[in-house]
Amino acid sequence: MGARPLLIDLRGAGEISLNGEAQPIVSKKTRAILSMLALAPECRLSRSLLKARLWGDRSESQASASLRQALSALRKFLRSHPSILEITQEFVSLDNNQTLVISPHPGETLLAGLDIKDHGFDDWLRHERTNHEINPGSTHERFYESDALALSDSSVVGIGVLNCLVDGEPHHGEVVGDIVTDLITREIRNFGIAETYDYRNKIVTSQSQESQVSRGVDFFVQVSVQLLEDTYFINCRFFDSLDNRQLWNGFCKVKANSGYLESNEFRLFVNNVLDAALFVFSSPGFEEHSEKRQSSKLALAAINEILKGRNGDLEQADRYLDEAYEANKRSVYLGWKTHLVAYLIGERLIDNSEEHRKRLRETVVIAEEQGRFNPVTLALVAHTYSFIFHDYDKALQIFERMFQLNPMQAICFDLSAVTNVYVYNKEQAWEQSQLAFKLGRFSPYRYCIDTTCTMAAAINKRYDEAIKYGDWATQQKPTFTAALRYLAAAKSLAGDTEGANDSYQKLIHIEPDFSVNSFLDEDYPVAGTGETVKFLHAGISRLQK
Repeated sequence: MGARPLLIDLRGAGEISLNGEAQPIVSKKTRAILSMLALAPECRLSRSLLKARLWGDRSESQASASLRQALSALRKFLRSHPSILEITQEFVSLDNNQTLVISPHPGETLLAGLDIKDHGFDDWLRHERTNHEINPGSTHERFYESDALALSDSSVVGIGVLNCLVDGEPHHGEVVGDIVTDLITREIRNFGIAETYDYRNKIVTSQSQESQVSRGVDFFVQVSVQLLEDTYFINCRFFDSLDNRQLWNGFCKVKANSGYLESNEFRLFVNNVLDAALFVFSSPGFEEHSEKRQSSKLALAAINEILKGRNGDLEQADRYLDEAYEANKRSVYLGWKTHLVAYLIGERLIDNSEEHRKRLRETVVIAEEQGRFNPVTLALVAHTYSFIFHDYDKALQIFERMFQLNPMQAICFDLSAVTNVYVYNKEQAWEQSQLAFKLGRFSPYRYCIDTTCTMAAAINKRYDEAIKYGDWATQQKPTFTAALRYLAAAKSLAGDTEGANDSYQKLIHIEPDFSVNSFLDEDYPVAGTGETVKFLHAGISRLQK
């Protein structure tokens, strides 16, 4: 490959060099265009998307005029190398073979000095920075490297990301569609079940699908957006790369305002997509793809067992996670392993011995270091610090870092709520448990979320709600001792003696040696500061008189 005359430095404000000499481009938006093209798949973006992200507050005609002016300035700047920039009626692209992109080092901020006063650009930059934190390096360089590798040897499921379909005004629809697509694929990656390959702005025809499959693309995902009056109608579908069969299709509608990404309706939609991915990628039809996708196959089997809490299969899940991590060292596999061991100790399926705690601490330290930009890993690790090691300050610090990564998944809010129960942060525990309940209503993990709602309601003396959630949790998993303890205490303090004794007897049947004095035993797997333990003690002690 020959020399690349155009250099784009993404470490500061998008500084540009041409033929080895720094070039002062006065317009920030001109530098923004080059930076956006540098980070785009195939270095190619539609004109409508550029307008929406850089001139989103202007009318269509004004935005078109501003883009034409900026592109004219770029043409003039690159007149000594006119083939670097290609401009058509629909697209703008850079020649990757003539462009060198310098990305920030891990821990450095992408385009730290480039400030464009436009909501569309701010949304784009926020998501690119998140992608950089999770996968440091040049986006388009990663794309071409992955395109050139023998992806068919990958041990992880491959998802090809296709162009968003827009019905209505493309000026805003493409931006919304790309952001939604980026968030959905980010959450799938965070869960450790798949890798994504960006085929947006790249034609994927039926003739080319065989080559995509051979390179490691097992499924395709596509988002569509329709804007009707003041509402976005968003659809997501998965389909099989082998035969184009549609495997799942989901839909949501959200108000078209600046806060749509924070709305519970949108967050629920993202969680539903993730649950669907877990289901689709672990379905019998996946066997056609899974021969070489061993890491994903093992991790999916383990995660499904953990989420459902089927005690008989958890030892196998632990082994699967070890094998998955050996084949593909993803932090989230270690995170799930720590969560599994914490569950086994909590349900007294293994002892809370010093040996188990030592090995668990070693795993937690590695997972936290490797997964510092993965909110799911951080949530799983923080819960282990909280529940097993009773290091609540450390857990809260990790949860704070997790929230800075803008998590979308119910399990992140649920585990944070649990720690807030332990430290008796009553309001936060209740708010986070309710958000987890709204986001995880269709999750296989639902019995855990209902248990957390029981705990949060109980310490807030909302006994009727605690009993409602506790009954739901024990209907789903009758042997879950965490739910039974809080449910028995809540019924007791609410004056429902008969119901409290019924829950207490179920607990005694599972743990014959349980008594109110168990809370004083350092090895007994219950966490919480003095106030939380006092609540349990007050409720349970009435049942032993």
